[in-house]
Amino acid sequence: MKDRITIEGRDGAFGAYMARPKTLPAPAVVVLQEIFGVNMDMRETCDELAAQGFIAVCPDLSWRQEPGLDLNHWSDAEWKKGLALYAAYDRDKGVRDIVDTAHAAGQLDGASGKVGVMGFCLGGLMTFLTAAREKIDAAIAYHGGETENTSTKPTKSRRRC
Repeated sequence: MKDRITIEGRDGAFGAYMARPKTLPAPAVVVLQEIFGVNMDMRETCDELAAQGFIAVCPDLSWRQEPGLDLNHWSDAEWKKGLALYAAYDRDKGVRDIVDTAHAAGQLDGASGKVGVMGFCLGGLMTFLTAAREKIDAAIAYHGGETENTSTKPTKSRRRC
């Protein structure tokens, strides 16, 4: 079962993609996006996690900058747009949004109460920061940029996501 839900966060409401498994109760996984938004890859990742028995929720981390961001073609223009959003992304507010999403995911009908966070690219960095600052049951970061120095902005000479 696939759906879009609204997360009522401390700083405002934002959207999320959700996929549910056939069998409940189930643990939840908050899936954090790359710089390309809640695009087809992120939705497919949620669908795959649901097929493996998890409630998967992918929040729109870009909601303050560009709600509904969905870049799929990975053209040079989309890379530049994604990198510009990444450079301006407020990581502290992002952690709050992720914690709000994890709380909401743990309260969904059929949720077991266990919630993990996994992320890719920007989401990998945000998974690292969230796990370091907050209580999360599990955390997995895939190619998280700048985890070695979270105050550094990406440079134009290096393509980071």
